[in-house]
Order: sequence, then C-alpha cells, then structure tokens
Amino acid sequence: MANVKNPEGVHPFLGSIDDLQRLSMQGEFAKNVPKIGDVDFVSGGSPCPGFSALTNDKTTAAQRKNQSLVAAFASFIDLYRPKYGVLENVPGIVNKKTARDQDVFSQLICALVGLGYQTQFFFLDASSCGSPQRRSRIFVVFAAPGLELPKKPAQTHSHPPNTRELGIGYLPNGQHMATREMAKTTPFEYVSAEEAVSDLPCIYDAQPDICVPYPDHRVTRGFTRTQRARISAVPTQPWGMDFAQAWYGEDRSKAQAGAGTMTAAERDTFAKASDTSSKQPMNTLPASKAYGRMFPNKLFETIVTATTPTDAKNGRVIHWRENRLITIMEARRAQGFRDEEVLLGGPATQYKIVGNSVARQVAVALGVMFREAWVTSLERQNKARLSSRRHAAGGRDAMDAIYEPIVSDVMSASQSGTISPDTTTTQTTTISRDPTTPLTSVESVRDGGSSSVQEPRLITAGNKRASSGTLVVEIPQFLKRRKLGGGA
Repeated sequence: MANVKNPEGVHPFLGSIDDLQRLSMQGEFAKNVPKIGDVDFVSGGSPCPGFSALTNDKTTAAQRKNQSLVAAFASFIDLYRPKYGVLENVPGIVNKKTARDQDVFSQLICALVGLGYQTQFFFLDASSCGSPQRRSRIFVVFAAPGLELPKKPAQTHSHPPNTRELGIGYLPNGQHMATREMAKTTPFEYVSAEEAVSDLPCIYDAQPDICVPYPDHRVTRGFTRTQRARISAVPTQPWGMDFAQAWYGEDRSKAQAGAGTMTAAERDTFAKASDTSSKQPMNTLPASKAYGRMFPNKLFETIVTATTPTDAKNGRVIHWRENRLITIMEARRAQGFRDEEVLLGGPATQYKIVGNSVARQVAVALGVMFREAWVTSLERQNKARLSSRRHAAGGRDAMDAIYEPIVSDVMSASQSGTISPDTTTTQTTTISRDPTTPLTSVESVRDGGSSSVQEPRLITAGNKRASSGTLVVEIPQFLKRRKLGGGA
C-alpha cells in the first residue's frame, strides 16, 4: 500500500487463498473478501519452487504444496468466474515427456476450458519487453465466452548475442507447445545490466552499508573476512569469471586444478573435501556457477529471492567490477521497480519482494494486451446492440430511431387521466440476444441467452430532476457519447 495513490481504495487479504475462498463460500464478505460476481480480473502467480529447475527435490511436502496451489487458483476462478485472468510461472511448469501423470499445467488448461473459458499460453522473455534480465516465464491467459482473448505481447527489444532457440513442452505430433520468439528486427536493442545501473554510484566493497542518494543501494547481508577474501579472489577480467573458471582455467571441462589464475593460497579460502576419500563440495566442482561475477555487457542473471554466492546453480550474483554482491537497488532496476517506490521491511525482505515479483516491463506489456482485448470486446458488443436496435426500429432510419428524443406534454396526459404528474414511467424492452452478441459477464451466461436492453427511460415532472409540466428523457450514457461524437 506504500506506493498506491489511493490506499483507502485497496483492501489486501493477508492470508491463504484457501481461507479467502472459505470465507467467500460461507458468505462472510468484507472489503477484502469480494462478493461472488464482483471480480472481473484475476492475476495469479503460484510459488515457482515447485516447478523451478533450481529446486533440487520437487517431491517434498513443501514443494507438493506449492504445486497444489495451481489447483487452488483454478478453484478461485471457478468460484468467482471473472471476465479475464492470467497465471504466471516458470517454464518448468510445462512437462516435456516425463511425469505426464503429474502434469499440473495440462490439468489447469483442461479445467479452464471445462469452465467455458477461452485460453492460451505463451512463452515470454522479460528482456523482450525491455527488462535488463532474461527471466523467461510461462503466461496462461483466459477470457470469458464472447470476449476477445488477449494476444501475446510483441517483442520490442532484441535478444543478446548467442541467444539460442528454446522450445517448451511437446504436442502429440512432436512439435513444441511454445517456442522462444526470435524476431529478425526489433525497434530497440536489449538493455544490458550496466546500462540499467550506470547512474548508480560506486560503493566498492559495500562495507559502509549506506548510500545517501540511493538508500536501497546496499547489499542484503554482511560478510566475514573469509567471505570477502573469496569474492576478491575471483578476477574481474575477463567479464563473467567465477570460481571454477578462475581455478580450473578457461576450459573447465578438463578439470585441471590450478590451471587458472587463482593461486593455491586463494583456493584454500574456499570449501574443500574434509579428506581424500570425501567428495568435493558441489560449489567447487568444474561445472559449478558459484562465486560468479555478472556480465556488464549482457543481461542480469534472473533475480531470485536471495543472493547466495555459494549456490552451484545460481551463484552468479557478484558485481562485475566491484568486490561485492549486487545490491537491492540493482535488483530493483533489473525488475523495473521505480526508484521512488518504497519497499517495506529489512534488506533481506526487500530483496525477497523484488525476487518474487513480475518484471514491470512485462506487466505493462500484458496490461496493454488485456486493455486492447477489452476495448475490442466493447466495440463488438456495441455493434451488436446497434444491430438489435435497428432490427427493433421496424424499418425506420436506424440513427433516427435510436437518437430520436421522446418529448411530450405531461399536462394534457395528466388532465385526461392517462398519466399522473406524480408517477414515474419507465419503458423497458426485452430483446432476444443475437447469436453474435458476446456474453460479457457471468450473469449473461447464466440467463440462458437472453439479455435485457433498456430503452430511454421516461421520467415525469414529479421527479426531482424534471421541470414542471415537461417529460424528461434519460438516454443511456454510451448513446450520449456516440451522439456527441457525431454518430460515428
């Protein structure tokens, strides 16, 4: 709520989605428990550790719980029946050829289609939308019957050099379910890590732990003297060096210890096997990515929830030039957070908030696609309404029939006893829905295919808004706008 313009209009529910649904089904509605039918859009992002390649064991109880929250998302859609929705997760949510009996993603698609929704999914790199990090993700979008289904955002930024093609999942015909878009030309070049943070001041080894112009330009954790020595032992040139390359040499596949630039004394500061019969720690093996420096001329490594240089899979979190880890501000820039936005909590909590978010550039691109789909749906709906009104006009000129004002003298009618001056008359016509008319709400789906179209309402002088002796016409708002615009 710290960055919302009108905090009083936002009511977060701080709890489990299961508790939210339970309260809703029990009818215990509140400002943060919306009534069924009041929700038009649902955006969800179930925890990714249950599907991420960075998770070593996805069969634990905690990861099974994370995976099951996809079903909770589908249950929420079933309960509230929104017009639109989107779910985001890592590419690992789409199974390839293994564990098909545990394919949560396919079950979600079947559930959405079974509920009557149109749905599609696409594979999207955050860097393609202008983010300085790759952050590849799967997005499932869906729309209610009759509404326009949002399209995939167009690629506006190029891929860095040597970006490889990538396919996600497999169809029965052997083709991939989704692929990385490799546009030949784009309006903009990709944004490198150094370009995104070039205006931030140098903080060297981050020991002062303070940067006045940018308070969040600080690391999330303190380091011992040994840990600082390890970071200093990783060379800054060439770009992107890590422990394995510094110790085993440029061709780390040969696993030749001492072939790199790191000295034996520097190697002794890192973890090693307790004796000759024990295995080497994973973060010191040739294939390890631990204690890695980022590339300034490439994208940021994917921002996760913590900076862990000892991680053999995701340890490339050291600054490319300074002997420190990347800061909260640098992670914010990678995710598209604005500098003036406030993050609550301590440094570790702030970094976790950043790592759990969707890159702003992607969120904006998706928002534009949903807006275009919604506008298209409204235009289609208005055309269908005009078509129905032309049919009801009985051959008269369509525009005259729609916009012709209804004005009469109430006094003569009241004198004859037809209409009392104190009586309000409303004329409503029910027209059967044309087959091409979109169903834009749950109510229209449930009413069996008919929709009530309200004609201009007649309000007599007895109403406070009417003047004496006249009959006032209320024209629906969308008709007023069209008439003022010249009937276009």
